[in-house]
Amino acid sequence: MSYPRRGTFATAVDITDLAYISEIRSQLEPLAARRAAEGAGGSGLRTGLAELAEDTATLDVTALSREELMRWDMRVHRSIYRAAGNPHLEDTLVRYDNLATRIFCLFLDRMPDFDRHVGEHVGLLRAIADGDGELAATLSHEHVVGFEKAIRAKYDFSLFYPRAVNEMRMLAAAADKAKSVDPVKVALALEGMEFEVFDGGKGYMRKDDHQFFQPIYISSLGERTEKEPFDEEKTGWGWKLVAKIDTPQTVLPTTCKMERPN
Repeated sequence: MSYPRRGTFATAVDITDLAYISEIRSQLEPLAARRAAEGAGGSGLRTGLAELAEDTATLDVTALSREELMRWDMRVHRSIYRAAGNPHLEDTLVRYDNLATRIFCLFLDRMPDFDRHVGEHVGLLRAIADGDGELAATLSHEHVVGFEKAIRAKYDFSLFYPRAVNEMRMLAAAADKAKSVDPVKVALALEGMEFEVFDGGKGYMRKDDHQFFQPIYISSLGERTEKEPFDEEKTGWGWKLVAKIDTPQTVLPTTCKMERPN
């Protein structure tokens, strides 16, 4: 951020921000991949991604420096954002990819399998080039979450708030439905929207006051199974569901008289 007569200031970011950045990227990156696969940015850009996939497939990652690998990672992501054909989505993703890149740079020398992370781009780019939106979205999500899991496994980070995941997934769904990231259009698309929330169950946005209702989960800490992927503080335990309060039982009346923009 630049200020007249004050200079340029870099946004503060550190490893504790990884969860917050990942929860946003894990929702918006698949949206961009799906849009790119559907040709939103034009067939020429999708063709370019096919060529980039082959270049990545033949890349000798072991011969590249960490800086070169990171620059290649950025090149792939920026190309997908551009091919999504939405300048607002592209701008948002570039911003969060920049923040993620700053965090990644802290760990490049300590992540011996980062070359595999770059190699995952091949399948993603090919899915986009083939026009397979669902596969592209799935691979994109796995790519973003996979790196966070690698960081967590090495540096012991806890699971982030599931409700924050719901918020970002629903925001991405609303932007997809509205075919826009304009705030008013997204807000209108959210009204009355039903949504499959994290860990299962239906949530919805009440039109009257934009209150989001979702199931309430009561959890306990215990021995992990495949359903509990994150080891909490190296205890070998993870959070398990004990009880669930369904969405209809969480709804309260409202007296809100919300004014909407014309």
